[in-house]
Amino acid sequence: AALYSLFLCASDKHEVQFCVACDDDDEPTKLALRELRQSHLPVFVRVGPRPETLGSVANDLAAHWPADVYQIFADDLMCITHGWDEILAQAVTNTPHGVFWMKSAKEQRSLVPAVTEKWRAAAGGIFTEHFPFWFDDLWLEELWVMATDEAPMELETLVVDRPSSTHRMRELGFWAGFYYSMRQERIRHGREIATALGFATPVIGDEFARRMNAYPP
Repeated sequence: AALYSLFLCASDKHEVQFCVACDDDDEPTKLALRELRQSHLPVFVRVGPRPETLGSVANDLAAHWPADVYQIFADDLMCITHGWDEILAQAVTNTPHGVFWMKSAKEQRSLVPAVTEKWRAAAGGIFTEHFPFWFDDLWLEELWVMATDEAPMELETLVVDRPSSTHRMRELGFWAGFYYSMRQERIRHGREIATALGFATPVIGDEFARRMNAYPP
């Protein structure tokens, strides 16, 4: 359903490839993906053991299927905006180094990023490879602010998010504490990204971190 929502809502103005990571012990999903490929949906699949970190999945797919921009999507999401790819393409034209965010169709916030190749190359990847679950989208959002001195950029594309069970959700207190404790690392990395993109050294990172740290986990 997630794949078909993107496929059916695409504008047909751009080449879109659907690249999926599948655990090697997930036989129903492997069968479904095989059937989708046979029905000529442009699906490319990486099958292997469940990785230790969630962020490594997007990094691995991007390394195997390079693109101008990578729309990250999860299997508990559905896209409900026709022409989402055209909206994203226009955003990339306007901000070639950009990181963009879909909006949630419901009241809660859903963090669904799209990352340009220019940003991925400057940052060394789409996500970190630190976390077994969650946190990478939040990390990316803060990293954007610390690298650009700009607010996150939301697109007029809507997703419906119905989260399901989270794998490996354990030691939540530890991972939350680790995430908060790494803000100085995000400041440092943000300055590296700005340099790689040819931008001026960002200046708001320290104050941003101070204000965010006023709300401990």
